[in-house]
Amino acid sequence: METAAVRVEQQRDGATVRVDGAVTPALVQDLRRVSARFRFVRCDLRTAHLSAEGANALRAWHAAARDALELLLPDAVVPVAAADRPAGPGAPVDILDLLAHEMRGPLSVAHLRLQTQAARLAARGLADEAAAARTAMGGLDAVTRLFETYRTASRPWTLRAVSLPALAADAAGQARDQVGHGTVDVRVSPPEADVWVRGEQQALLQLIWNLVRNGLEAAGPEARVRIDIAAPQDAGPVDAIICDNGPGFPPDVLAAPFRTRASRKDGGMGIGLILCNWIVERHQGRMRLRNGPAGAEVHLEMPTAPPEP
Repeated sequence: METAAVRVEQQRDGATVRVDGAVTPALVQDLRRVSARFRFVRCDLRTAHLSAEGANALRAWHAAARDALELLLPDAVVPVAAADRPAGPGAPVDILDLLAHEMRGPLSVAHLRLQTQAARLAARGLADEAAAARTAMGGLDAVTRLFETYRTASRPWTLRAVSLPALAADAAGQARDQVGHGTVDVRVSPPEADVWVRGEQQALLQLIWNLVRNGLEAAGPEARVRIDIAAPQDAGPVDAIICDNGPGFPPDVLAAPFRTRASRKDGGMGIGLILCNWIVERHQGRMRLRNGPAGAEVHLEMPTAPPEP
């Protein structure tokens, strides 16, 4: 940790940690290790420079620490570096990609501010106000994820062999932690198989994350989401099914999948499935929607790949 940028002031009820300079995920990890020695930590970041990645790392820390951490935040995020912008006056500009890049920072910081505010309101016994703040957080998070899905789907990819069960378990855990309710099970048939697909790892992670999150949010607090992955026969495609116990897809979505901008969720924008289908098609796969006996089902067919040595 950069000692010149961090000052720790011990007090009776804990410590105040003052930070100057750039807040990065690595710095947040160092701060977490320092704070573990104290019962309560007030982290003063008002003179720090906060990037979108730094804000996301702080969000994870704050969610894990609950009432043991108070964050005092700066007013702005680090601006986009010149190296991230198109080079030269004649370079092509993807306006949506540029917009998504520019919005990541403000959205991350706004989400983090709402998260800290919700914790303060809950600590004061203002349950309704805290719930309203968490609802607003969910809306910001949905917009942020849509931006991230678009950026992931639209950029050049390097395809390689990816273990689908391992990736699905990772995505399912992240989605469950962020939604905060329900259960997610990953099942492989046969159980001992390690199923490999040819794809871009981050795009596939985003795909499964979105589909699991959709199921958890649609089914509510008692949500049960299951990911069934079947090992391919011969050289055929990998089959995966993501199913939930929610109300199922509306008829207009089933009638015109990936074209109808409709949502099963209150406040949903109805374009998440369109972006997911875009990712699948770029992998030369196939995505189908149906309503099963218990709720919605998303069927995926993905090209198989031999495992990497």
